[in-house]
Amino acid sequence: MSRTETLNARLQPQLQAARQRWQQLSPRERVLLRVGGSILLLALLWLLAMAPALQTLREAPQRKAELDRQLIQMRHLQEQARALQQLPRISPATREQLLTELSLRLLGPDSVQVQTGQAHIQLRNVPPAALAEWLIQTRQLAQVLPQQAQLQRSATGWNGTLVVLLPAQEATR
Repeated sequence: MSRTETLNARLQPQLQAARQRWQQLSPRERVLLRVGGSILLLALLWLLAMAPALQTLREAPQRKAELDRQLIQMRHLQEQARALQQLPRISPATREQLLTELSLRLLGPDSVQVQTGQAHIQLRNVPPAALAEWLIQTRQLAQVLPQQAQLQRSATGWNGTLVVLLPAQEATR
């Protein structure tokens, strides 16, 4: 005997009892049970199918706008990555020279100490605009970014140190 047949055999007595009970109900009770069952079925349909779908429809414009903003940001980052990939490779000596020149020009004298593989940048009352310009220029021209920073803001500018890692000669693409 299969599982379905076993299940049918078990449920037959219960279904027969339910049919007999249904037949014993007055017509008014049957109508009330049908109406109540219909209301229960509609409520269940609403809770499980309609309400989540309507909620999704209500949230769709906001979610789409958020995803559009993310897409624009991702495309902007993609453009930046492509632009950085297109930059010509520079030698370590040129990188160190550019970093030194930028630091002396924008951050002041004695602001940079280049060691093997890294540069220590000392900030003493550096105006915020000069620091921002230094960060932009070192990224674009020297193709390096600070790896560590210990900065404090004072009334006259920024004080502290930056550590910039200087990559060794890179392999050609």
